[in-house]
Amino acid sequence: YEIPKRDWSSDVCSSDLNGVRGDARTVGMAGATVGLADTFVAAGDNPAGLALALSLGDTHASTNRVFDGQVQDPRAAIQASSLGAALSIDRLGFSLGLTNVWDEGQFYRIGGNPTPQWIESYVREYRIGGAYRLHDRLSLGAQLRFASLIQGLGPEEGADANPTATDSALGLGLGMLYRLPKQRILLGASWSSSIRMDASGAVPSSFSALPGYAQPILIPSRLSLGAGYVPNRLLRADFTIQRVDATPGAALLGDQSRSAGSSATIEPHLGFAYTFADFTPIRGLFFGGTYLQPSRIQDQPARLHVTFGAEVKWSFLNFGLGLDRASSYDNYLASVGVDPFRIMELLDFIPHSAPPEPRGFLASPWHESDEGLAPHLRNSPEPASANSIDPFEAGRQIPKKIEKRMKSLTPEQVIDTLQGIPGAIRNDLRDVENTLKKQERRR
Repeated sequence: YEIPKRDWSSDVCSSDLNGVRGDARTVGMAGATVGLADTFVAAGDNPAGLALALSLGDTHASTNRVFDGQVQDPRAAIQASSLGAALSIDRLGFSLGLTNVWDEGQFYRIGGNPTPQWIESYVREYRIGGAYRLHDRLSLGAQLRFASLIQGLGPEEGADANPTATDSALGLGLGMLYRLPKQRILLGASWSSSIRMDASGAVPSSFSALPGYAQPILIPSRLSLGAGYVPNRLLRADFTIQRVDATPGAALLGDQSRSAGSSATIEPHLGFAYTFADFTPIRGLFFGGTYLQPSRIQDQPARLHVTFGAEVKWSFLNFGLGLDRASSYDNYLASVGVDPFRIMELLDFIPHSAPPEPRGFLASPWHESDEGLAPHLRNSPEPASANSIDPFEAGRQIPKKIEKRMKSLTPEQVIDTLQGIPGAIRNDLRDVENTLKKQERRR
């Protein structure tokens, strides 16, 4: 691929071209999350879910590899990673993390020069979100987005060390989530402001190979509406529709003659999540969905995406895989997560929560039940009891319990714990076997 050596100073690059990003659930559900908003990534689209739909907490780390033939060479991977955590306590919810929201980059030859140059522009957002539940069925949320633009250009050797031009700016996201009375339906709405960055003020000397390369980058504003359905803890579904604003004057990095985002677009997203394996120590989830991506690139057709994902949770570890396929488009992702609350339970830093009765393998999701749902997704809230956990008091006791555990910890205890791991795994597998036997008897 070649880029002619000319001045691009009349153009602005767009940053909304690369499809759905995130963890196995978000990509697997085709980005249909505004009406659920029950994970760290989903809260990026609707922060209000942190105080209503999130069940205690969520941690997340993922890597996406996107191959998009409409944007650049379909053999060149576009990398996107994200890392974050979310927490819900009483009426409040919080989230903190980072995510790559846009990337274009590959090796190019400039102006006939046979030596390839690595040219890349990407935007990373650092996000801080919060939400407050005004009512048992209504929450409002906001998110501060600190966007950082990095543009690099340099020789093929040592591309990671190439000089860069950078800029940053702030954006804002607002969200609302409402659960219909005595219904299993959630209605969500969110808005994200546009963000403009310009790294052309101080560019490295190496950028002289491509005059005008350091262009302003515009993240378009986005308005989203969603409806989520949560009949029980085994099944979730969502329909989300998003309006992405126009980015006038934008063009592709590799071909400034092709405009991108000349008009606003409407994107419908539909997805579901099903827990196909439900055991006390182990859970397996399958995700599926589809979305229509109207092309924001001149003379390119709209693309219908089909998405899949799977996640396995064993004790405090979560592993996920996802796939997003469309014409001239592939997104492969892997994610990993650690449940800090499960770890603190195992170490007796916080009280143990009673798990719901396991449903086994391929249990029917066609029923309504409050069992195992987040408190404010239940039609009949659990009555307070003498064994109820005060989250603030439990949190206040954690430092004391950690200090006590560290003082009493001996090398022998560490060795005993490590030696007990095979036995704990056997016990988990035995629990799975017993659940399958009970499931068979019920049938």
